[in-house]
Amino acid sequence: MSLLVRLFSLSLPAFLLCFLASPNTHAQTADAVRVGCGDSIPPYVIRQNDRGIVLDILRRAMQTQNKTIDVRYDNNSNNVTAFNKGELDIACITSASASPDALFSRQPLIVFHNVAISLSSRKVSLSGISSLGDYRIDAFNLASRLLPGNFAAEAARSPAYRELAEQKKQVEALFRGDTDVIILEQTIFRYFLSQLRRNDPNNATYQQAYQYHDLFPPTYYYAAFHSKQLRDSFDMGMGILIDSGEQDKILQSYERLLADYLIR
Repeated sequence: MSLLVRLFSLSLPAFLLCFLASPNTHAQTADAVRVGCGDSIPPYVIRQNDRGIVLDILRRAMQTQNKTIDVRYDNNSNNVTAFNKGELDIACITSASASPDALFSRQPLIVFHNVAISLSSRKVSLSGISSLGDYRIDAFNLASRLLPGNFAAEAARSPAYRELAEQKKQVEALFRGDTDVIILEQTIFRYFLSQLRRNDPNNATYQQAYQYHDLFPPTYYYAAFHSKQLRDSFDMGMGILIDSGEQDKILQSYERLLADYLIR
């Protein structure tokens, strides 16, 4: 049984059980490409069963070009380093500043809605990114290089700034009071908080009220490549998924699956 099925404890329709089964490996003769993806960003990437929104889209786009993917899971920083050294063919999350020699896809692979989150009891007041430096901050790995320019300055000004590779630990730190603000993609936050509440429903720590601070514009992550040929193949595959409606079907399948699990 897949990780999502075990976590959700839902009676899922048969087509969703099939949807979460092991990925289709496609033809044995397909060329495998090395892909670096984060290991702590469910439901976009779910390492335990090699699935997730991003991996399903990336895998299908490459399959249309008779290529398979060999996913290497690690934190953002290590993935970017490995990609820049040529040890990976594709990086799921990087930027032009972090990987200046990369070639990027035409269509975004991921759109993240990063938010600042605080406990309501702390009465944190954030009028903008420029207010963040007044507080203790736990952010996701490589946030100071991936978020808008003035975030790095506020991270440096913060009395206690950390970047954590395991994003579940950010959520735990916030509710324990170890930090004032966490910076996290909103759906990933909801995923981990839902998990914590369901695993320990009588723990008042995770029942505390919290608030979102919508400080950041959507972050569009484009798949990064070294090879123009591979980049163009991916772009062709993405075009096929978009034109056929398959990309929307993948997104909608996860939306239905997550609807009854994630906290609102």
